[in-house]
Amino acid sequence: MAFHHIPGHSDLRSFGPLAAVHVANVLEQEFSKAEPCGRASEIDREYLAAIGIEDRLEIWRAEVAKLVQPQTGD
Repeated sequence: MAFHHIPGHSDLRSFGPLAAVHVANVLEQEFSKAEPCGRASEIDREYLAAIGIEDRLEIWRAEVAKLVQPQTGD
């Protein structure tokens, strides 16, 4: 997980824990209402493209948005 802020610097070139933690970390920061503590991370799209998952990013972002939206009771 040492490279989760800069996954492109690692030698890993497949989907695994590094990619999952990288994306989860950035999406958590995007949707968090808390003030960031430290520098905000950005998605490394080049890395995601290199491992063949860049096209999944918007799907994951939409799923996170559903989870953080207030639930309405009918």
